[in-house]
Amino acid sequence: MRTNKKDSLLAIALSIVESDGLAALTYDSLSIASGISKSGLIYHFPSRHQLLLDLNTAAAQTWTQALEAAAGGPASEVPLRQRMHALLEVESHSATRADLLLSIDANLHEDIRSIWEKALAPWVVSHNPHALLVQLIADGLWVYDHVNARPLTPKQRQAAVDAAQLLLRKLPNEITQ
Repeated sequence: MRTNKKDSLLAIALSIVESDGLAALTYDSLSIASGISKSGLIYHFPSRHQLLLDLNTAAAQTWTQALEAAAGGPASEVPLRQRMHALLEVESHSATRADLLLSIDANLHEDIRSIWEKALAPWVVSHNPHALLVQLIADGLWVYDHVNARPLTPKQRQAAVDAAQLLLRKLPNEITQ
């Protein structure tokens, strides 16, 4: 499949955020990194906010695809246990800097936050305490290395995953919403 220009620009924008932070993502930095004029960028992204909307939309789609691949299907078609297992599998690896910065910034903008709420809502469950604990462990594993002076060792990370696996066994294995 051929990558279109906008997707290429979003990939370059994501690499700028990864290497230099969200504040470094400007028309100037994207123009330099992509070789496309600022007016060419404005054609695809009429404002920096539109660039952030599109970047978050693409990131949310990537997350959804990763979750569906790990679960073996869309959230609506797999049991709670499988959904939470997928969430644990995807989030058990440390976040990239870009993913973390995008997720933090998303909460500052209602329209961006709604992109993530729509993408993740089918995968998170607040009414089941075991599912909530699995989600908290998964979220913690995802951010841990960015908020602590010492990253988790592979052994520590696996121990947390193993503990979450015990909770997964307590979840229903039939399709529920």
